[in-house]
Amino acid sequence: MVVKHHGEAKADQAKLFKKLALTPTQSQDATTLKEGADRTLGTLRGADGAAFDVAYQVDEHQKVLDTIDQKLLPAATGEDLTNELKKMRDSVESHLKEAKSLQAELSKTADK
Repeated sequence: MVVKHHGEAKADQAKLFKKLALTPTQSQDATTLKEGADRTLGTLRGADGAAFDVAYQVDEHQKVLDTIDQKLLPAATGEDLTNELKKMRDSVESHLKEAKSLQAELSKTADK
């Protein structure tokens, strides 16, 4: 599900960039998110399969959600961009809730 949604989000981004004649650039925020994801990935290398996936998904989706809420939406101009960011936010929030739910289930299983 997450892979499918990420692919759809990238396609939607490309369409929006084309429609608005935008050229994507690397920002400090994007660099910070990528570096954080890489650090998290390194930290979690010792985790087992499902535990790794869930821990990684929770941390990274929370960071992306925070970036959307605190930086991207407040700075967005134009209805198309704002609507796309809101759509992206809903998807990220959904993934985060699912990851947290899975994390709770794994925690219950580990406690038994």
